[in-house]
Amino acid sequence: SQTLVGAGIADCALHGLRPGAALIAGLVGGVGTSGIGIGAIERGGFILDGGHRFRRGEGSKSGYSPSSASVGVPPPPLLARYEFPPWDILIVIPQGEGASGNRERDLFEEACPVPAGDVEKMCRILLSQMLPAVLEADLQTFAAAMEAYQRYGFKVFEAETQGPLIAACAELLRSGGGRGVGMSSWGPTLYAFGDDLSPLRDSSERWLASNGGGEVILTKANNAGFRILRETGDA
Repeated sequence: SQTLVGAGIADCALHGLRPGAALIAGLVGGVGTSGIGIGAIERGGFILDGGHRFRRGEGSKSGYSPSSASVGVPPPPLLARYEFPPWDILIVIPQGEGASGNRERDLFEEACPVPAGDVEKMCRILLSQMLPAVLEADLQTFAAAMEAYQRYGFKVFEAETQGPLIAACAELLRSGGGRGVGMSSWGPTLYAFGDDLSPLRDSSERWLASNGGGEVILTKANNAGFRILRETGDA
C-alpha cells in the first residue's frame, strides 16, 4: 500500500497537485483493512490503528476481508503514533510466497474472527509491554512483546501458510542475536531488532546464498514519513 500511495503522491506532485495521502489510498486501494500503511507513509514512527467497525452502507465494511478486497473503504482511525527508537532493524526476504487476490480473501474467511481470548492477550501485551517499551526505548521488553505477539491470533495462521524454509530463517535470526523476530503480514519477509545487527546481516546474506537466494536490508525506523525528492539532469 505504501508503494502504491507513494507513486500516487509523486505523480500528483509532478502535476502540481497535493491531495492527501488518505485520498490517494482510497483510490488505489490498500487501506480498507489496515491503516498502518497510510499512517507510515504520512508520519512514520510506531503506529496503532483502531480497525473498522462493521456497518452497512457505501464506504463501510460489513465483513472480514483484506485491504485488496475493500476498495472504497476509508482507512481506520489512528489511535496512537510514537517516535520509534533508533535500534537496528534487519529485514530478511527469503524466497517464498505471500498471499494476495483470491487466496488472501479465502485465508481471511478461514482465519477470522480471531478468538476473543487471543485478542484479550494481545491487547494486554500491547498496552502493558509493547507501547511502554517503545516510549522508554526498552529493547528487551519490546523484543519479548514482539515474540509473544507471534504466538496469538492472526499471526499464528499467517505463519502456518509458510514452509520450513521461513521457520529455519527465523531461527537463524534468533540464534544470531536478533531480538523480537517476526514475520511481516503473510510473509515471506522476516524482521529482527537489535543494537548492532551488522554481523547478523552478513551471516543472513551467506545463509540466503545457500538457501535459494533473497535480499537482506539493514535499516532503522523512519520517524518522518514520506519525502518528495526532485532531481534535475541534462536534457
